[in-house]
Amino acid sequence: MNRLLQLIAALAFALLMIVSRLLTNRACQTRGKEMVAAGTTSGFIPLWVSATYMLGLLGLVVTLIWSFFSIGWWGPLYVLVLYLLSGFVHSRVNDINMLIRLNKRGR
Repeated sequence: MNRLLQLIAALAFALLMIVSRLLTNRACQTRGKEMVAAGTTSGFIPLWVSATYMLGLLGLVVTLIWSFFSIGWWGPLYVLVLYLLSGFVHSRVNDINMLIRLNKRGR
């Protein structure tokens, strides 16, 4: 169980990142037109959602280092796979930023 603790923690942090991306996508769905009209995404996505994502990312980095020292050289591979799997939840902020750039070019 001691060797699995860091992998369980990594899974929890990856889920935290996924939940915060889903909350970000929800904010983009509800206020996307306002973001494009304002020309920025700053201030439209709640600060605590961004902080939650950063906490998840920092937690994954810590568990990556922790698994290297407690499991061995192959331990961080599990954490990297979790990070890559969390990337399948696409963030809509990039789409909104692209629309903002296209809107500025069209002016």
